[in-house]
Amino acid sequence: MKRKLAFLWNCIRRDRKHLCHLLLIGICDIGLALLIVGITKHLIDVASGNSVGVLWKQITLLLACMLLSVLLRGLFSRYTVWLHNELRNRLIEHFFTLLLRARWLDMKKFHSGDIMSRMEQDTDGVVNLLVVSFPQFVLTFLKLCGALVYLYIMDGRLAVVLALLVPVVLLLSKLYFKKMRSFSRLLKKQWSEVCQFFQEIVQNREVMKALMAEPACDCKLSHLQVGFTHTVNLQNRFAFYSNLVVMLGFVVGYLITFSWGLYRLENGTLTFGALMAFLQLVTMIQGPSLGLAQLVPGIIVSYTAIERLKELEDLQMETPCRFSLFKGVESIEFRNVSFRYRDGKALLNELNWSFERGKMYALTGRTGCGKTTILRLLLGFINPDAGSIHINGNGRQTNIDAGTRINFAYVPQDYALLSGSIRDNLNWGKPQVTDEELIDVLEQAGAGFVFGLPEGLDTRLNERGEGLSGGQMQRLAIARALLAPGEVLLLDEFTSALDSDTERMIIALLKKQVEHRIIIIVSHKRAVMDACDCVYQL
Repeated sequence: MKRKLAFLWNCIRRDRKHLCHLLLIGICDIGLALLIVGITKHLIDVASGNSVGVLWKQITLLLACMLLSVLLRGLFSRYTVWLHNELRNRLIEHFFTLLLRARWLDMKKFHSGDIMSRMEQDTDGVVNLLVVSFPQFVLTFLKLCGALVYLYIMDGRLAVVLALLVPVVLLLSKLYFKKMRSFSRLLKKQWSEVCQFFQEIVQNREVMKALMAEPACDCKLSHLQVGFTHTVNLQNRFAFYSNLVVMLGFVVGYLITFSWGLYRLENGTLTFGALMAFLQLVTMIQGPSLGLAQLVPGIIVSYTAIERLKELEDLQMETPCRFSLFKGVESIEFRNVSFRYRDGKALLNELNWSFERGKMYALTGRTGCGKTTILRLLLGFINPDAGSIHINGNGRQTNIDAGTRINFAYVPQDYALLSGSIRDNLNWGKPQVTDEELIDVLEQAGAGFVFGLPEGLDTRLNERGEGLSGGQMQRLAIARALLAPGEVLLLDEFTSALDSDTERMIIALLKKQVEHRIIIIVSHKRAVMDACDCVYQL
């Protein structure tokens, strides 16, 4: 619990002042509500002859208080919306930055659909807790206390009787909390499964259509939704009966107050104005009590959201390193490097390899032997279990880590193009790039087809580069890598989507670049291996 509270305190650290302002507005409104009860009592007593006063002055004062209350509530609502948006944006930015800087192996534990669910729904849950539920809890508690104190001044015995009902409500809320928390956890898990399945099917829709698997997809989604709906129905049924018990308690409280007021009115110990004040105060007591009970589901959802976001918050970050850019990388050396993934067999065992400037290298071997793992080690995504990897240049030697990643330009097997223009995608390699540089690098990568497109560099691409052929997307990915500052070029099956003519052209272009680079290629193709100066077999 302490860790969760510390997490919330940290989330709100830049907005604590604004939260205090929000609470201050709410407290002023509570004060006005109690003042309105007093004015209404006095106004009725003046009208019925039980008190002395000027009627029009009391009506004017009542109207002024009501108008001010309306103004405060409007201000409270507007301030809440503004603070909600500010805090939500800040939390999303925080977790976005955190996820980008988390260790690669730790991130592999989470499905991308589950991460999106946490980023969208759970951040909303935490923001609602801090900006909506917490202020409402504080203000309803203060309103409850204020109404009980006012009622105690008017009739101590009635106030004590009603006050005894509050612990009963809180006890029921505690039991309710435990049960609803288990429902909330299950619902979050089931909804994440729906999001994961939906995302995977949409991303692989061509494969599903080719397999004629649409009916099976419909069936699977329906099955997931049926499970989610069943849990929602169980939760609603439990909430219905729980709220019914609480409401019956409030009805009993109102009847006690009304009966006691009529008894005192009949005996002449209570004025009609005081009776109306009684009923108003009871409403002010029951309203906050019901409000506290109704806040419980939202708090439970938020509590579960905190637990899920805390799992992301607890991700291990990459060790902070200063970027170490080598102008003139001479070589990269593997010295007795061994590596295995968690709970897996050893992939690499005491590798002793060397990569030198001005040469092209091919990494080949059976599927799953560790070729892509070599690239991850070079990029500093993972660290060797034993041995070391050094990058040499500028008369110095440095261990490979996140800080040396800037020396590498990477072309993944799946291209990794984003929605946006071709220019936007190339700018990821070098943000401040000129059109002349773009034209030059596109020619180097054999991507001159861009100049034949109607909008050229400003041609819009869909998600994952859809709108271009596989070969065109691959060449754009190579062009983006050539723009990056790193002199070591890593290509993972980069010719997989290229025809033989384009493959030969790209290899020839890379050979022209190799004088000032180290080029490492993962490939099974004989043409690629024949073009390389050295082939490492895994």
